[in-house]
Amino acid sequence: RQPAAQRIVEVFDALEGVAPNSWPCWAMSNHDVTRHVTRWNLSDAGAKAYATVLMCLRGSVCLYQGEELGLPEAEIAYEDLQDPYGKEFWPEYKGRDGCRTPMVWDMGVNGGFSPSQPWLPVPHAHLQRTVTAEEADAQSVLHHYRWAIGLRRKHPA
Repeated sequence: RQPAAQRIVEVFDALEGVAPNSWPCWAMSNHDVTRHVTRWNLSDAGAKAYATVLMCLRGSVCLYQGEELGLPEAEIAYEDLQDPYGKEFWPEYKGRDGCRTPMVWDMGVNGGFSPSQPWLPVPHAHLQRTVTAEEADAQSVLHHYRWAIGLRRKHPA
């Protein structure tokens, strides 16, 4: 099996070869795929490493909500699903709702997202990674993202 760093370089080189004068837009997660922390089985250290790589790339960077907290894919019960694909193909494919849960700001009602009932439930596991909790932890994924974004601002890729 190929080392991850070598594979990353090959992908970047291939993309540059196809469109060398383009302005790429990089993203590791979005609303249609399993969160990258889960998809790639990343620890906090792995999430931080990928954040650093992402912020050092030439082009634009898109962050998906919760990525800066290191949120994993949420387990959503069938009865809570909203995604029609998840309902149709359950349990082989659980749909896209696991990455679409509300942003967790604090330990308040619905993770501080809204006093109203959100479209999807707030996963209990995500409450361990609220913005408030990660702001209080200097070693958190959130602090690392902020550092990496600051580095990008000082040294454009």
